[in-house]
Amino acid sequence: RRKNIFITGSTPIWHLIISIFASPLKVHILVHSEFNRIYSSEGIGNIFLQCVFFLYRLRNFKVAVMSNVMRTAIIKRRLYPEHLLHVITHPLPDIDSSVRFSRDGALNLIGFLRPQKLKKAEAFFSELKKYENTKIRVFGKYSSLEEILKLKPYCDDFEVKEKDYSSASERAFISRYDCYGVIFCPNEKYNLLTSGSVIDAVRFGCYCLMPYSTDMALELIGPLVINDLSERLEDPKKIIEDLIQKRKEKNFLEITNMFNY
Repeated sequence: RRKNIFITGSTPIWHLIISIFASPLKVHILVHSEFNRIYSSEGIGNIFLQCVFFLYRLRNFKVAVMSNVMRTAIIKRRLYPEHLLHVITHPLPDIDSSVRFSRDGALNLIGFLRPQKLKKAEAFFSELKKYENTKIRVFGKYSSLEEILKLKPYCDDFEVKEKDYSSASERAFISRYDCYGVIFCPNEKYNLLTSGSVIDAVRFGCYCLMPYSTDMALELIGPLVINDLSERLEDPKKIIEDLIQKRKEKNFLEITNMFNY
């Protein structure tokens, strides 16, 4: 009975049910990594998603992605019609009060340690170790042990495993030392993703340290993106609070515009 329904996360089966039975006049869909899987993956899962989004296209479903950079990449690769593709910029979380910030704090590479966040990381770690008081820490689930072990010689703290980890164990790891930044080294596939590793800088109340600033990272967290440690910046808490407030206002307008389009 509602005029508009906004779906912010779907399993493949739910995508299929929506594409067949839902009304495109009422239902609007926010997608996460689906277009990356359609473009980059192989096998039955890829074919299934292609079929689902072909049905969405035929039925004129409005789909939202979480950045303008991603929208541009999708249009360029002809993965979905431009007139049906909207943007609702990635929401920002509140700061985790258990994490302490310090200009001399640790640099953390965390999360699911896949190739799209490890591009040239070894060379970057080597450069970071040249600065004084640099503590580098790695935590998370790896997809390739051989690749992640290359980083171990540069690390002061190294806790990786093949299986999933809990948010509580990640929080315990981060809170063990003061934090200055999260490290992110994206590869060329990143434009079809909105990585939580960038948003983590907001969540932990710190900076996002990258070998170079990508358009995606700048769109999502702007002034928190830095490229070196030569002059460590002050506590970014005020910047983050301003980002969160502006993002809430922007998200409201984006959702409203999507419904009214």
